[in-house]
Amino acid sequence: KGRFAVMSELQSDAATRGINAASPGVVIAARRLSTSDVIELSVLAEKNGWSGAWLAEVLSLDATVLLGALTQKTSRIELGTAIIPVSTRSAALLAMMASTLSQLAPGRISIGFGVSTPEIVKRRHDRPVEFPLGYASGVIDVVRQALKGERVDREASPAVNDLRIEAPE
Repeated sequence: KGRFAVMSELQSDAATRGINAASPGVVIAARRLSTSDVIELSVLAEKNGWSGAWLAEVLSLDATVLLGALTQKTSRIELGTAIIPVSTRSAALLAMMASTLSQLAPGRISIGFGVSTPEIVKRRHDRPVEFPLGYASGVIDVVRQALKGERVDREASPAVNDLRIEAPE
């Protein structure tokens, strides 16, 4: 599989330059890759001593679903999103996703949230684009509070009422 050779080349190049190749992680943009390809790349990253695999999500495969699969196929590397848009999923759903992934791979999950673009949010997901930075900040507050096991009631955007999820230990 020639397209996977780049990972070995990067590690070899890092070693040649005296860089500790065990520390970097790899960001995988799933465009034009199958789910099997993403899983194989992540397993290969772990096997070759990489510290983590972060999945980008740009109108291709669902990064959060793939992370769930990766929690079962890897055991050491950090797993995360290389930014998923907060406006295409509800704050409650993002909190449930973060809790579920954290329970599947304790201490190995990092979630990167971003605001995306009006093109993606409004035109492709039919969601409003209003005050994206304030909304993203609110989503992060909701997720943090929910992951502590607290009941979330919030009137400001995003409005959330009576949210309580099983918090990871």
